[in-house]
Amino acid sequence: MTSSGGFIFTEKLELFGRYWTLRYTTLPGFDASQRFSSPWADLATLLLIGMLVLGLSGSLISTRRRAEDIAQQLTGELRVSEQRHRVVADSARDVLWSMSPLGEITYVSPAVEKLRGVTPSEAMKMPLHETLTPESAEISIAYFQQVAKAVQCGKTPESFQGELEYFRKDGSTFWTECLSFPLMDANGNLVEIVGVTRDISERKHYEDRLLQARKQAEMSNTDKTRFLSQIGHALEVSVKDFFPYLSRTEALPTVSDEPHVNSLEQALKSATFLWRMSQDILDLARLENGDLVLVREP
Repeated sequence: MTSSGGFIFTEKLELFGRYWTLRYTTLPGFDASQRFSSPWADLATLLLIGMLVLGLSGSLISTRRRAEDIAQQLTGELRVSEQRHRVVADSARDVLWSMSPLGEITYVSPAVEKLRGVTPSEAMKMPLHETLTPESAEISIAYFQQVAKAVQCGKTPESFQGELEYFRKDGSTFWTECLSFPLMDANGNLVEIVGVTRDISERKHYEDRLLQARKQAEMSNTDKTRFLSQIGHALEVSVKDFFPYLSRTEALPTVSDEPHVNSLEQALKSATFLWRMSQDILDLARLENGDLVLVREP
């Protein structure tokens, strides 16, 4: 519209949930120059300004719609990612957990209920002495002290991998393999510690059985060595008693009873064979017992 004060145009818009009023007015110099203009010129100016306003409004609305579409897309992707993480955490047999820099448990996956018989909320509130056996608790405390020391020195803490013994709700214990990884931000500050706890009870069971079998094999080997040593000594002593009598045949003059002499010579050969065998048995016993070392000669 126009007035004695000049040309004035207003437009109302709704953007981002709020109402906006755009007001256009001409400058005094423009009014003076257009004082003698025709109504057609005013109408053309009005149409031009209206087109500019409509173009600006369309551009703002299009930008807003694009921003809303991007926001909806990102929200949907984030929701899918959260659902995927929740499904993985709920279905995993391993226990996933996280801890704040202050040592507070901030998350425990539902797998802890199958593993320990406690709910995630109960596990998050349990003190350390009710979670780990004393020996494993000392290992855990020592690691977190190392993490705190590394952070104070401005260094990146190292990850942890080790075997820890946990308590179940019924008081029994079981062995786990624990992995933990400190997460740092761009400024080198500790954000949280995330970890995975895996039940290795079955593996420990087989390891214990193998250890017992090895001990039994070593005991059997010791008994065998002792038995060989006893046999060797018994042969050695027995043969020693025969040698004085058999060796006398060498000093005897030749006799006409040739079969008798041949029998004595054969007995001496047999005694010598038994003597050498007793020494071989004793050497084998010493070798298995570690008292004898074989050296390969060039």
